[in-house]
Amino acid sequence: MKPGDGTTTMDTPVYRTAWEHYGQEWARLDLRLAILMKRMEGPDTHTDPSMLPFKGLVLTEEEMHRSLYDDDGREEDSELAELRRQLADMDAELARKRRAALEQDLFLPVLYLSQVFGLNEFEEQTVLMALALEADRKYEKLYAYVQDDATCKYLTPELAIRLYGLSGSEGPGPLKAFMNGSRLQEWFLRSEGGTPESVSGSLLSRPLRLDERMTAFLLGIGYTDPSLRRYSRLYEAGRDLPDLETGQELQSKLRAYLEGYKASDPVPVFCLWGPPGSGKKLQTRHAAAYWDKPLLVADIEGSLRDERTFSELIAKVFREGMLYGAIVAFERFHLLLGEDEGLGRKRREPLSRIQWMQGPIFLLSEQAWHPEPLQGGKLFLEVEVGVPDATQRKRLWESWSTERGLGQAADWGAVAGKFRFSPGQIAGSLDYTVQLLRWNGRSHGNVDESAVLHRACYAQVQHNLKKKAVRIEPKYDWDQVILPPSKRNN
Repeated sequence: MKPGDGTTTMDTPVYRTAWEHYGQEWARLDLRLAILMKRMEGPDTHTDPSMLPFKGLVLTEEEMHRSLYDDDGREEDSELAELRRQLADMDAELARKRRAALEQDLFLPVLYLSQVFGLNEFEEQTVLMALALEADRKYEKLYAYVQDDATCKYLTPELAIRLYGLSGSEGPGPLKAFMNGSRLQEWFLRSEGGTPESVSGSLLSRPLRLDERMTAFLLGIGYTDPSLRRYSRLYEAGRDLPDLETGQELQSKLRAYLEGYKASDPVPVFCLWGPPGSGKKLQTRHAAAYWDKPLLVADIEGSLRDERTFSELIAKVFREGMLYGAIVAFERFHLLLGEDEGLGRKRREPLSRIQWMQGPIFLLSEQAWHPEPLQGGKLFLEVEVGVPDATQRKRLWESWSTERGLGQAADWGAVAGKFRFSPGQIAGSLDYTVQLLRWNGRSHGNVDESAVLHRACYAQVQHNLKKKAVRIEPKYDWDQVILPPSKRNN
């Protein structure tokens, strides 16, 4: 292949930027629109100048005739034939470049989304047609003109099918791309205030507008979904990752399983449960880092408090995870456990979307769930992340107290035996101790560090107790209790 002959070598990127790719795709869109406009004119069209201001608002007899007899066997003029030839050449050229881009492993947003969300050719082209509106307002006028409706300044399923069909691919199949639950409806298109069945107008005439998050991704704008910022966090693979002080055996099992995982296997759903601070999230972060994947952690508690529908928010979490190629985890999953029918419906929301993910899912809970192991192409693996034993707790107290300048504050073996704390509770107690010592004037040298440490530990216990018990104020004192003298004296 020679330079300048319209071909590329494997060393030369077929597209230098995403915008170069968009420019060529939208040049093809312009050709398709030009063909539609030329067909609308017809060889014998003589529009009344007085009717031009009402185009799209008033349907003339001539336009009705064209609607009824769109293809009446008229021979195409030379200009329309030339446009079709140019479109055929461009279709072939763009198909070749698309294959080359995939072979070169170029990152082009549209091709990336097609692979991640499993879009077919028509769905991919529809996304490009809708994206054109977001990048250039000229398409508002062009779309309105070819749809013969001055108020229809947006893409519709009918227009998408007509434009795509000009490349010789039209058929009944594309219509299902716009049905409720389709890939485009689920992940790409903006909600118009209801399901497709509840929106007025026929399926063919409904507006197709890209969701703002997908528009930002396609245009390369640094943006995260604002509705997720308050209760989700993305951890980059391995960045600022604390060491695992306990639970190495569990981590080894997770890694071994992920090493042997194949795409044909059931999607693994790891249900890690244990008390707060036991290291569930840290185990998940290490597993994701070992797989060289980012981790997106969403808080169930925050999503339950949000005014938007739980289903919508869960879908956005999964979409964000797919955009980043991340492993998704839901913390405080225990808030969805129970026999309540409403909780059951909410619990099924994340579970129903797991099959979209190309990797494991983590459910982090403070209590056991015991789901059915195999269901719906998913494998549920439930693992307890418990409190470390006394030896491990003593080692954590010693190590972390030294880091905080509290190495001599207590007998750490005795503290480890007295308080059966998780790693998070140990760290929290030590951090609180440091702050209490500052408050009580530790620098003066007259503060009992051991007493302050125990106060901090008891604060942890009382804090957790409030979650599990209700304090009852007694109505009677001991003098009012009726007991035999022998019992009272004991």
